[in-house]
Amino acid sequence: MPLHNTKVYGTDADWNDVPANYIFAMRDPNGRWWAIYIGETGNLQRRMGPGHEKWDHARMHGMTHIHAHTASPYETDRQVEERDLIASQTPLLQR
Repeated sequence: MPLHNTKVYGTDADWNDVPANYIFAMRDPNGRWWAIYIGETGNLQRRMGPGHEKWDHARMHGMTHIHAHTASPYETDRQVEERDLIASQTPLLQR
């Protein structure tokens, strides 16, 4: 982690209305990124923030950043990527 074409944002970022795959993440003292939760959305602007069902849990587990990139407008394509990311990263909240 981070992934190709992925940008890293603070949790207070302003989000665009775009389809995306994203990772709630934390960085350890050695500079290594750890995935806490991985998801996909058709609208990043509506999905991000305290209204997200995993937001508080992710914050309690150390989330400090969000890795996100614009993804396919097709939900099935985003879901395939989401499954692949979960399998490769084993995020804390999805073990």
